[in-house]
Formats: sequence, structure tokens, C-alpha cells
Amino acid sequence: MKAIRVFILIVCFGLLLNACNLPLGTNSPAKGYPTEVIQTLEPIIFPTETRSVVIVDIPSAIATVTTAEATPLPEASATAYVPFTINSFADGVNVRNNPGYLFQIRGMVQSDTPLTVLGRSPGNEWFYIQTPNKIHGWVFNKLFSEDVRLLQAPLIEPGEVQIVRGLLLDGAGKPINGVQFALTQGTGNNASRNDANTDENGVFLAFMPLNTSGVWTVSYVAISCESNVMDANCTSNGTVFPPSREINLPTDEVLSFTWR
Repeated sequence: MKAIRVFILIVCFGLLLNACNLPLGTNSPAKGYPTEVIQTLEPIIFPTETRSVVIVDIPSAIATVTTAEATPLPEASATAYVPFTINSFADGVNVRNNPGYLFQIRGMVQSDTPLTVLGRSPGNEWFYIQTPNKIHGWVFNKLFSEDVRLLQAPLIEPGEVQIVRGLLLDGAGKPINGVQFALTQGTGNNASRNDANTDENGVFLAFMPLNTSGVWTVSYVAISCESNVMDANCTSNGTVFPPSREINLPTDEVLSFTWR
């Protein structure tokens, strides 16, 4: 089990590297990243163009399939939301024009840059912010320290996307959170890749350009020590990772995975 624990700690670190603008091909970690998160696949290669796309609604299937175990999102407050500023704890943070790694980078900010939080994406993995020089865009949530105000930000349905939806449960139907999945097409440095993590309801949402098409592989790549299947020592005994599967995009299917 000690070997499994070491593997998991190694895998978890890459979760944060995806959101920063490290030079392609480098293996050096960005300053300020937590030490418990790692990754096993090749570095993400980001395209430099955006596509013409439309909004795709999240189907009700995800909301109903885990009724017994689901953790509800924060309810809307009767008090009007007041934007606030927050700093990332990492340097070289990418600000993207949509919530996903396949979308164009609009700018990059350093750890001492105050960012005004304007909203959050479905799934709460990305936050819509404004930089001091009036650049608007999306930033990955794990680059902020925990702040209850983040989940009070208004929900924003991103435009110009299609959504790949997945659900991870254990054998008893209990949602598993904190698990990272990668969607890849191609191999090596030319591969296209996007990542998404399961929330408290075991749901992950991967935002993709609308005209993304063809065969993509959806694979488990990492797990957080904060996942509900991990113990205080960041160990999960007897775990069988969910197998990869291939999908054809676009798709309306809710991808189902089982954690055993």
C-alpha cells in the first residue's frame, strides 16, 4: 500500500501544472503549487485558436442520478453579489477565453496580481475574473486558496462551448470526488488534451470547442488526497482505477465510470 500511496502523491501534482503557462517541454514545477498533486501523462499542448460555438445546457440526468448521495450546490443568496478580489498563489497563471485548456490564452498573471471574481462555471472548476488591466477570462479554481466567497459568485453558463459530462460512482452508487480525468486525442507533443475533476456529486464537466470532433480517449489520471476514498495518510486500499474509454465527439452521453 505504501507504493500505491507514493504513486498517488506523484500523480496528483500535475493537476495544478495544467493551468499555468510553463514553457512547453519543461518539467519544473511552478512556484507555490501544493505538493500533494501530480500527473502522469505528457504535458498539455494548447491550441492557439478559438472556434465558433454555442451554449450547450447540462442535462438533468446528472442532477438526478445521485439523488441519495449528492451534495447540493450553494443556494442563491437574497443579498446581491459584490465582486471581490483574490490573488492566485502561483505565478504564470493563464487567463483563458473559456473554461477549459483547449481555449485561447488571453493573458497571464502573477501571484501578486489582484483578480476580481465575477462568476463561476457549472461544476465550480473555473472562475470568471477581471485583471487590473481589464482583461476578462477564466482561471482554474485550484490556483486560489479556499475562500467561501468563491462559491457565492454567480453561476455563468459559458458561451461557445460543448460539454462532455461524466459521472464517477463506487460499487454502492456513492459519488467519488477529487478524481481527475483527461480527454485526449492524438499522441505525444501533438496530442490535444483537456482535463476535468469530479465534484462532490461525482460529476465532471469538460468544456470543449463546439466543433471538436472525432475519437477521444477519456482516462483516469490523478486523485486528490482530499477525495472521499482517501484516508488521513492519502492512501486508498484495494482501489481499482476506472478503465479508460473511447468516445466520439460531439456526444450527449453522460459517461459512467465505476471506482472499485
